[in-house]
Amino acid sequence: MNTLTRSLPLLLAGLAATWVSAGAAEPVCRRLDNGLEVVLLKDDTNPAIASFVVVKAGLRGENASSCGISHMLEHLLFNGTATRTQEQIYEEADLMGAYHNAFTRDDYTCYMMLAAREHFPKMLNLQADMVFRSILPVEKLEKERGIVLEELARDRASPRFAAERALAGHVFKGTPYALPALGNEASIAAMTRGLILRYYRTYYVPNNAVLLVVGDFEVVPTLALVERELGALPRGELPAGPVMPPLFGPDRLAAFEVDGAASQVVVTLPAPALTGSTWTAFRLVRRWLEDEELSPLAALVRDGAVKGFRGDTLTNRDYSLYQITFELTGPVPAEQARALAGKLRALPLDNLPEPVARAYITQETVGEIYDMENIHYVGMWKGQILALADPARYAEYFGDRAIAPLARLDAAAVRAEAVRLLGYPDPIITVLNAKSTDKPPAPAMPPGAGMPR
Repeated sequence: MNTLTRSLPLLLAGLAATWVSAGAAEPVCRRLDNGLEVVLLKDDTNPAIASFVVVKAGLRGENASSCGISHMLEHLLFNGTATRTQEQIYEEADLMGAYHNAFTRDDYTCYMMLAAREHFPKMLNLQADMVFRSILPVEKLEKERGIVLEELARDRASPRFAAERALAGHVFKGTPYALPALGNEASIAAMTRGLILRYYRTYYVPNNAVLLVVGDFEVVPTLALVERELGALPRGELPAGPVMPPLFGPDRLAAFEVDGAASQVVVTLPAPALTGSTWTAFRLVRRWLEDEELSPLAALVRDGAVKGFRGDTLTNRDYSLYQITFELTGPVPAEQARALAGKLRALPLDNLPEPVARAYITQETVGEIYDMENIHYVGMWKGQILALADPARYAEYFGDRAIAPLARLDAAAVRAEAVRLLGYPDPIITVLNAKSTDKPPAPAMPPGAGMPR
């Protein structure tokens, strides 16, 4: 057992004591009459408050002609409301010393603000105005369009761009998730203010959003303040979501030639849902599979089948996936890729010692505590859960109740989940063969040619 495995339980004990002394408060969850879900998490360890508005709008509601609209809208909401210009928005935030930002994911967009607790009423008023009462000033559209197009250009310049697009296009074929979240040059260039405004009015309604407030506040007056600021927003009529096809089926394999130093085989497997009962065990399986020294996947490196490996998790409202990317030398034929995927089902998974499993549990627990004690992180890591989970279960994902399921697991539970994950018989296989960089030899030069004089 290595030093980390021995020392982490001691670290956990210290952090757990801090957690208990800090209160590990249970969240207070309410639904306003207009459908807005409100989660209040009291944390009086420092005199600040963070506010997050999670809007359940993202790539999921887009199509080929509108892809990137969620991200474009995120940019535009910082540009002015019916009562504030862009300059006033930034001036008010600066006078409060507030931090504000936003990010867009596949199925939600999150807007965050953080300021000293005495500024919370003004901060919430400003945030509510920006998110729900923006006017999308027509004179700002071209500026934001230019910014997004610059982001697209930087993205396209990445050596991983073609591989990432090929992978997403294959795995999520036939779904909006195959589209780029930033959009593409054609969709962004053609996007009109009218289209964006209709999208905004459709999805940015209180019954499609969650407000999470974390920090040093009193619950009763904070609920009253939230009701005053957001309770009068009118509900909206939400459209039916798209019908999503199943992703998995027999022999889902595709090969692409992309830029890169090495070829890759990506094996995509169905993972537990983020809000499902086996997600916690899956978190520990990821720890095990991505542990360079102890991972069962390391056997494939030792026997020369692959040069290296990594794991990635993809979750959204419709699918939860785990991708194992193997790096190989030279072009990979389809049969070799199939054989490699088959090796996953034959890996020995009975060699996870209990002390190692406990170390993984400790690492996950420490991470949960760390994230919850940094109030500006809470909404960033819990935003997707708030977008996906049944509101009646929100409390399960915070404080002690988020940690408790980890303590109930052991090595046997982790091994069983690993068997389920790696034993899936019909994975999606994506081969990303590195383009050949071979160049014809240069013609021979006469003796002395090209030598410095």
